[in-house]
Amino acid sequence: PNASKYAVIIFAQKIFKRGCLLLDGQGPSPHLERLGCKEMPRTKFLELLEQGLDHETLVGKWEFLEHV
Repeated sequence: PNASKYAVIIFAQKIFKRGCLLLDGQGPSPHLERLGCKEMPRTKFLELLEQGLDHETLVGKWEFLEHV
């Protein structure tokens, strides 16, 4: 019954260890809070998103594409 929680925790540990700045849970929920997620102000989220878009990864840089 807790396999998905364990998977999210292991995934988060691995990506943060590799320099990930943010894991977006989309919206607050009791389930995500139990996993350690915290809501943040939109300004802080956008700041981290901007930093993340400039961050090199093993496959290059992420690119934000506007809806066409």
